[in-house]
Amino acid sequence: YASGGITYDANPLEIAAVDSASIDEGSNFLSLHRGKDRSGWSYLPGSLTEVESIATIAGENNIPIIMDIGVDASESRIREILSDKQYNVLHFATHGFYVDKGDDKYGKDLKLINADDAMNRAALLFAGANANWDKNLNLPSEVDGLLTAREMSEIDMSHVDLIILSACETGNGEVEYLEGTSG
Repeated sequence: YASGGITYDANPLEIAAVDSASIDEGSNFLSLHRGKDRSGWSYLPGSLTEVESIATIAGENNIPIIMDIGVDASESRIREILSDKQYNVLHFATHGFYVDKGDDKYGKDLKLINADDAMNRAALLFAGANANWDKNLNLPSEVDGLLTAREMSEIDMSHVDLIILSACETGNGEVEYLEGTSG
């Protein structure tokens, strides 16, 4: 499986067919802002080429591959893929981030900067992610386009042999003695 060429500006309400009544404006759902100098996540043109190259190589070696690009690379689709026992090698070409506790590099309104758990301050971004960065829709975390490390840790991926994260800041996090890196 491979995903890339993701449309971060897609409307997550259309992608996930979420009933707009389920959006709670005053909720504690993820609501992020990147600050005035960096609004939204931009399209990664190289990510489409990357996954197309993977698909070509897989095809030349008779290895079946499923590829999600554009709006098809939604968080709900990624959750489905991660849980599906038929996929044991996964490649994600997308944006990623990690925020140190109290860090305001993405803007002072970033609600996650004070989260105690480093796993809640790291995420991969999928289709529709800009809705929470720019539009502050406060979508349920299952469809907000941001798959946090904590959310990923709650998915049974015991069938997965390899996950490739072609994204920034995927090696960052809090280092804990005898625990490794969290985030």
